[in-house]
Amino acid sequence: MTSDGHDWHQMAASARMLFFADFPLPTQLRTLVHLLRTNEMDGKLFSLLVCLALLTGCIPAQPYDKEFEAQFEESDTNLGDLFASGYFPKEYGDPIVDYCGSTFGPRELIGEVEEEWFPRQLMAGREPSLYLLSQQEPGPEFVLRFSYIPSFSPSIFVRIYADDGGYVLVAKKLSGVGGYEPGTIASSKKIRLPPDEVAELERLLATGALFEEQQESCELGFVGSDWLFEQVDASGYKLVKRWSPSSGAGYELGQHLLRLSGYR
Repeated sequence: MTSDGHDWHQMAASARMLFFADFPLPTQLRTLVHLLRTNEMDGKLFSLLVCLALLTGCIPAQPYDKEFEAQFEESDTNLGDLFASGYFPKEYGDPIVDYCGSTFGPRELIGEVEEEWFPRQLMAGREPSLYLLSQQEPGPEFVLRFSYIPSFSPSIFVRIYADDGGYVLVAKKLSGVGGYEPGTIASSKKIRLPPDEVAELERLLATGALFEEQQESCELGFVGSDWLFEQVDASGYKLVKRWSPSSGAGYELGQHLLRLSGYR
């Protein structure tokens, strides 16, 4: 017991219960404020719980990124005038020979509908344009983003980037529906990947050869999910797009990243 009668173990348990739950940050804070206002928690305990949550890394990542702010809110350039609001290279809107195989003929990597649809989802998640980041000097050492955009469920974004000799994962889940209104950020988190997860990620990227894998079909459907994989490294920007995969390098990597995010 503390000098003012509070049990430190009970305080820590309360903090973990509130902040490790997968609730949006506003919900967590509203819960604390409610307890404070109903006299179930005094001011000192309120401050302590917030500090404990911060120290243990329980509060989710902020729903914005400095790269997104720099690109879309602080830049003098009107990115709305660029192809796909600057999220993808302009040439991705041109037919690509054999992208879908000989059966389908040349198709655009980013079609007319996707040119508006994908950026709308990404901007709702306040996700930066990896393509624009790849054009900077110096560019990022390594960034990988998986965008899971289902027809009737919230979109999920999982971004991994190199940082200080390791890798950091940022995951966000929206409140809307991937095929319609994206909503806003419902939950987000930021974690440093442990060595074993880094090794597994590198294994999947190396053995799967996702960015060299030929797409077998460009068939789409009304119900399913778009899987977008973007990567930036020393060789530049790359994009691979899949529709509701059930096998292959994209499926294996996507499932792994969703598991790491904790949202699936």
